[in-house]
Amino acid sequence: GIDESKFTSTTIKEGGSHTFEVKFSKLPASFIKATIRWTDVDDVTEDISNSGLTFSKDVTDGKEYSLSIIDQDGISLFDKSVILQIVSVTIGNDPATEKIVVGGTSLTITCEVKSVPKSDGVKFSTVKWVEDTTDKKTESDVSKTTYDITLNDKDSIDSLDKIKCEGTVVGDYNGYSEQISEMYKYMDETPLLAYYLNDPVSDDIYVGETLSVKCGLYKYIEGSGPPTFKLCKKIDGKDDDCDLSATGDANTPDPSATLTKSDLKAEDSGSYYCRYEGDGGKKFDFKEFQLNVYTFETSPTTLISNTIEGKTLLCSTTNLNAILIWKSPDGTDANADDKSTNDMRSIQYTLTSGVQNGDIFTCQLMKDGKEMKDKTVEIISGFGVDVERNGKRYGYVGDDVSITCKVTFTGGDSLNDGKPTWKLGDDPLAEAEGITIGNFNSSVSVLQLTLTEEREGDFKCAYGDKESTDGMDVVVLNRTFVPTEKTLYAEQNQTIIFEITMERIDGINKDPQIQTPSSSTFETIPEDGGTYPVTADFSEQDSKIISFELQYEVGDKFVNELNSNMYKKTYNVTLKKRVVILDPPTYGYYVTDGSKVTITCTSNAGLKGLTWKKNDQTSASDNNILETDQAGVYTCSNSEFFSQSVSIHSIGIDESKF
Repeated sequence: GIDESKFTSTTIKEGGSHTFEVKFSKLPASFIKATIRWTDVDDVTEDISNSGLTFSKDVTDGKEYSLSIIDQDGISLFDKSVILQIVSVTIGNDPATEKIVVGGTSLTITCEVKSVPKSDGVKFSTVKWVEDTTDKKTESDVSKTTYDITLNDKDSIDSLDKIKCEGTVVGDYNGYSEQISEMYKYMDETPLLAYYLNDPVSDDIYVGETLSVKCGLYKYIEGSGPPTFKLCKKIDGKDDDCDLSATGDANTPDPSATLTKSDLKAEDSGSYYCRYEGDGGKKFDFKEFQLNVYTFETSPTTLISNTIEGKTLLCSTTNLNAILIWKSPDGTDANADDKSTNDMRSIQYTLTSGVQNGDIFTCQLMKDGKEMKDKTVEIISGFGVDVERNGKRYGYVGDDVSITCKVTFTGGDSLNDGKPTWKLGDDPLAEAEGITIGNFNSSVSVLQLTLTEEREGDFKCAYGDKESTDGMDVVVLNRTFVPTEKTLYAEQNQTIIFEITMERIDGINKDPQIQTPSSSTFETIPEDGGTYPVTADFSEQDSKIISFELQYEVGDKFVNELNSNMYKKTYNVTLKKRVVILDPPTYGYYVTDGSKVTITCTSNAGLKGLTWKKNDQTSASDNNILETDQAGVYTCSNSEFFSQSVSIHSIGIDESKF
């Protein structure tokens, strides 16, 4: 009789054990010397005399087991196989080689029934995810289920250790059914976790505002130095722009830094991310976020016009989720026309005859029923524009001119942000070299410029849509001072001739006079111009400034209104001693048999045509570079002057015994 009720395929939970057993009521005498073989991986053979009537084996590994009982002649009494199926529930996110979870990314946690040596038919009959005892999901008849979580902050990272998968697992054998639960553990070692401490784009951002991004590390264990955070912008086809950086505190396990980008422009829109850089070149990038920098503007910003009726006010934004409303000065809604396009939301209001000077219209930007921003447009009207000292005025090339524009308002000056503008003839004037514009509130503008031959004509100013009736009509007279260079080079005692000529107009340049560097008094400049020699003297220093003082009487037709009728002008010229520079600089040059010396000759005055001659006046080089293996005295010169000479010495060397 054979009892094999305990010798059947069985399912158990991982970590448990099982005993396979076959029991005989008796054995024939001929089997006393037979053997029993439990066949698994190890294939163990035992003598039957040690087994009695019961043959059992304690097992823990999921695999196939077989029991064979045979006599010494090979006759089989028993030969059957069974399977021990080990069931387990595995939970994890299968992170592969990743050790970093970037803030804001989604993490999928998998809970799966696994069994060995076979898995077909093993599954959950019921399963649910539990986080802090709160059910998240329930499914039936599955072998695998997933739970999705987005890691935005430390709280969501910490919640990973509170997530549990629990369910009833059914197996293939013995009607196996058992409740198995497993807690989620995020990786075996403490990972470096990164996240944004704020949502940088939770609120709409507009031109001129500031982007603030706070990047942080949680459970910081990388290196000993402080971590560096960078704010990067994705750029297609090029290296990302990562100019902004900040350093976090390495003495805390949760270092962070705030990166700000101020005065944003519309073109700053794009995809951004925070980058961590640590010791040894370690770095990784946070999850990207999309920055949209919206425009919100009115046109005009201030309406300056003496004609109001029919003028339009336009308010626009690139935020297509916003609503725009024009408000009248009394706070009521103004009846505006919708001018929106596919990429711009805009409304336009047409002014009526009832609008007055000083009225303020407001454009409100609304979103989700709330006012988010507003911009105002002030109406400026009832004013006059005049250029002071208008009419024909005279000045000389090089004179500094100051022209004043005055705006007068009905009832006094206005303090709005409008500014007068300038033009010469029909051409607008902007600040440039020799032109500056100073505005004082909205009432006065001063144009300052240095006269040139091209800066001649009628200078007018405008405010809003009104232009001054008269301007200052500037006539530029010729005045020459030569040489024109501000820096001149000369030799000791060299004479330099300076010449000045002046075009004469009555009331502008009566009796022009000049004081030269060699004179302590003024002398009259002849009508056809004057020449004034200056002898260079470098006995005390190699550089000096010489001055020519010019003065003449002017009348009311002069471009500038002066406190006295005497106009003065100073010409400063720097005189420098002209020298030759030798390279290499040394007091002596030497050649030996077979060697050459090379000397380059230049001048601090930038002279051209420098050449070398030998002491016998024969040419040694037709340019400024001397290369020779001959001893002698050489001189670098051009047609204007000669430099000091240099000597090249020949050295004989007897090395016959070396």
